[in-house]
Amino acid sequence: DNSNPLAIIIGNPYLNPSFTHHMNTALQYYSPDLTWFGNIRGGGSFSDQPIVPDSYFDDSGRQVSTWRNAPMKRDISINFTLGRSLRAGEWNWQFTFEGQVTNSIDPGYVNGGLNEVENMRLSPNININMNYGSKVSMTLRTGLESNTTDYTLSAINNIEYDNKRLQWSGNWQPVRELHLGF
Repeated sequence: DNSNPLAIIIGNPYLNPSFTHHMNTALQYYSPDLTWFGNIRGGGSFSDQPIVPDSYFDDSGRQVSTWRNAPMKRDISINFTLGRSLRAGEWNWQFTFEGQVTNSIDPGYVNGGLNEVENMRLSPNININMNYGSKVSMTLRTGLESNTTDYTLSAINNIEYDNKRLQWSGNWQPVRELHLGF
C-alpha cells in the first residue's frame, strides 16, 4: 500500500517459518457425596521464531514498517478451584476458592531493537453462593488481581508496571418468575 508516502511498508522475503505448539491438561475431582470438588487446569502455547512487526522512522520522517522473526513467544496459565457444598433443608451453600497464575513473554521490535514484554498475573478469588430451594439465588465474590508487566528495551533501562486491584461483587436473583398481585 503506497497510498500514504509518510508510511512505508516493506516486505521481508528472508523470514523463517514460525511454528506454534499448544498444550492443555486438566484434572477434576468430585467426592462421592458431591460435597467436595476441585480441579486444576494448565496450558500454554510456545511459538518458535514468531513473525512480528518492526517500525522505525527514517531520516525523512517517514514511518517504515517491516516484519522480522523474534525469539520465542510463550503463554502459560495454571487455574485451580477448590470448593465445598453444604445442604440444610432447602438451603444450599457453596464455598469456592479459585485462582489463576499466568505468565507470558511477547517479543517485538521498536526501532530495530528487541523489546520483550513479560507479563505475570496472579488472581485468587473467593466465592460464596447461596440458594434457597428453587426460589432465590445469591452470590458474593471477592478477589485480588496482581499484574506485573516488564518492558525490555536496549536503548533505555527496563520499565516495570505493577497493577493491583481488589474486586468485590454480589448479585441476588429470583430463580423462577416472581408474580406479585396488587
